[in-house]
Amino acid sequence: MKNHILRIALFTAPLLCAQVAIEQEYVSNPTTTILEFHDVDNGGVAKGLILPTVANPVGQAGAIVFDGTNGTFLYHNATAWVSMNEPAENTTFAVPTTPDLTTEGVIISDNSISTTDPAVLKLDSDQKVMILPRVENVETSLPNPAPGTMVYDKASKSIAIFNGEYWYFWN
Repeated sequence: MKNHILRIALFTAPLLCAQVAIEQEYVSNPTTTILEFHDVDNGGVAKGLILPTVANPVGQAGAIVFDGTNGTFLYHNATAWVSMNEPAENTTFAVPTTPDLTTEGVIISDNSISTTDPAVLKLDSDQKVMILPRVENVETSLPNPAPGTMVYDKASKSIAIFNGEYWYFWN
């Protein structure tokens, strides 16, 4: 049943232009937010966004992935992939060895929709933002995060990324 619902969602989502709330009824500010998570700021529990684990990233400007070959977060700056953290020293990560069976991901858009991008989730807007899941303190709120986890850490007032060994902070 879950697979059937997921297939319906994957095929119908590209046709919709809307804001999405994850684990809550609505986006708190639909004029500025395209994707929002139920987190500690709106009554939820501490959870993170786990990025795709890849070995050979493909993408365009603004893409962010978790490189499973060395535990680095990479973002594409329109020219090349740039590392956001130091490689993990003593950890290996499971990188998918078989391609996805689906040909498209989910697109949440308030603009024209393109399905040619190699994305599992594409947020397409020039006026709205994604609000990362917010936690009070990554070290106490998420004691066992998965490699590739990304959140907004309220204690450090920064984006926190976990490479499987350490948290790295971007502000």
